Amino acid sequence: MNQVALRVLLLLYPRAWRARYGQELRYVIVRSTAAGRSPWRVGADVARAAAVVRAQALGIVGAGVTRHDRATGGCVLALWAWVAIVIAGAGLQKASEHWQGAVPTGERGLATVAFTTVIAAAVCGAVIVLAGVAVTLPRVVAMLVGGGWSDIRGPVRRAVGVTVIAAAWTLGLAIWAHRLGPVRRNGGDPLYGAVVLGWGLCVAVTLAAWTAVASLLARQIGLGRRLLVTETVLAAAATGAMAVMSVATLVWWRSVGSEAPGFFGGGSVTTTVTAAVILMAVSTVLGAAGTARAARALDLI
Repeated sequence: MNQVALRVLLLLYPRAWRARYGQELRYVIVRSTAAGRSPWRVGADVARAAAVVRAQALGIVGAGVTRHDRATGGCVLALWAWVAIVIAGAGLQKASEHWQGAVPTGERGLATVAFTTVIAAAVCGAVIVLAGVAVTLPRVVAMLVGGGWSDIRGPVRRAVGVTVIAAAWTLGLAIWAHRLGPVRRNGGDPLYGAVVLGWGLCVAVTLAAWTAVASLLARQIGLGRRLLVTETVLAAAATGAMAVMSVATLVWWRSVGSEAPGFFGGGSVTTTVTAAVILMAVSTVLGAAGTARAARALDLI
């Protein structure tokens, strides 16, 4: 395994964990690959273990944490689930462009209702998540005034950095798209398609970076029981919105596929919609799991 891949794998772990166990993990990775194990398999095992360590650090999994930490971790898991479904929704929006033109006017009723429901649920979910952020702002301000900036400075700087890159990428892509015709913008230009894919990944990284900041803040500010109950209720509401989005997307997919089979005739549209539906379902399950974990920790269920 080359040094770049090794560094990337180590960066998957929290900084404090790397400081304590990083050298030992590096030795294990090198010895495993030298013994003949596939680098891809070793990388997958290390990445899977890193996800568990991250989840334990956030209080999402693990029995050896306090009720407060379990509740906080459950709410954080629901937040990550929302970010994942936002990414899925963005993919669906891109793949579903011009679907109305493929379906006969008199046959659009169910598909239109379903697609409108997806959008409405997404807006409601966004409002709910923003409300969850808003109720924590007084504690965040108090933490920063009390000298807590040093604890979040690194993650915030990284989030700002990727945000600047995403903004510049968006501007450049918009200028380029304006100079292309509809055919080249919709699959006729492989280079443009690759750049759009890269832009989507950059936006996803940006969302993840800011969600990581929010996750860190949730642990740093010390949410009290009343605030945790509020966040759990909001997490349940956001999960409900995710469930509605998932079901409505399935209804839309089935309706459009029935009335205009050619729209899903294969290719990138089918692949993107399939991936979006799967990610929506996984996000909803994770949101429900996080909400249930928080509710159990607070004796709400």
